[in-house]
Amino acid sequence: MLATTSAPEVIRNPQAKTRRPRRIFGPLVLAALVLFFGHEVSRRLFGWNLHTVIAGRVYRGAQPTPRFIEHLALDQGVRTIINLRGCGLPVDWYLQESQAVQDLGLNLEDICFSATRLPSSAELRRLVEVLDGAAYPVYLHCRRGADRTGMAAVIVMLLEPQMKLAEARAQLGLWYGHVALGGTRVMDQFVDLYEEWLSKQGRAHDSATFRHWLLEEYNGGWCSSRFEEVTPLFQNGNDNPDAVSNPSALEPARPGCPLGYRVRVRNTGTKEWRMRVGSQSGVHVGYQVWDGDRLLAEGRGGMMDRRVAPGDSVTVTLVIAPLPKAGKFRLLVDMVEEQHCWFYQAGSEPHEEELVVVQ
Repeated sequence: MLATTSAPEVIRNPQAKTRRPRRIFGPLVLAALVLFFGHEVSRRLFGWNLHTVIAGRVYRGAQPTPRFIEHLALDQGVRTIINLRGCGLPVDWYLQESQAVQDLGLNLEDICFSATRLPSSAELRRLVEVLDGAAYPVYLHCRRGADRTGMAAVIVMLLEPQMKLAEARAQLGLWYGHVALGGTRVMDQFVDLYEEWLSKQGRAHDSATFRHWLLEEYNGGWCSSRFEEVTPLFQNGNDNPDAVSNPSALEPARPGCPLGYRVRVRNTGTKEWRMRVGSQSGVHVGYQVWDGDRLLAEGRGGMMDRRVAPGDSVTVTLVIAPLPKAGKFRLLVDMVEEQHCWFYQAGSEPHEEELVVVQ
């Protein structure tokens, strides 16, 4: 008989059947995630970044086109647009928005916030006034709907009863396109100020407490000052020892000659001022001379290495650069945090007076 042989047994790896699907499944999942996050990022950076803050009442997003405003009115029932970029006349985006709102019979309210500095106390009071009297639903927007809009959405939620602070803070998050780096970090610091105040007062958050802090306690955070003295010391480069007690003893200011003032200002803010020798960083006394709506001169004083604690005051000599012509001008003296803002932009009161220069 012929011997028969069977085909050799093929030994298979029991995991072989699962490897190939896994090799396919992994890249598919990765591709899906990339597509999803790419879509979400592009929607926030280049799209409308539309989100619901309070269902049926408050929505948030980016700068709307006339067509998108029509969508908001018809699909979301929006009756009021709250523009957080301030009055933009005569820029095209503002003119188009205003015309679209008028054509649709909606309301447009302008609030002036910045994405890189603390909000003005006056503008915050204006926002609360608008929210209290608005026709709902409302749509909040800035340019991208991420930073200023996020801060406004936090405020809206904290004014609502039964709203938790952590839940409201989530409106300033990456999901909405907000990144707390660089200048935009100040949006988060604004909310930090409220939390710090709660801690110092030993109070818990509720809507009434937040409203009180917003309207009565907040005054620009650490960008808050009170001018206690702005006294002429010299004009035309000539000292006059009687000027402090009798400013009228000074001869009139003349073109081409420096002016000097003694300035005493108190830190009424929440944090220490760090005054520095250089002009690129730190807190200084600043001045501006305005000729109508044209800035004629600007400069700094208090260029020294010093710390001024909250409640303390500092006295500096402020020298106004020679002015090129005679006339009546407006002198503004204010504190300025370099790389952030002039304090008046956060709601603090500057010193202002008329400056007369004669030939």
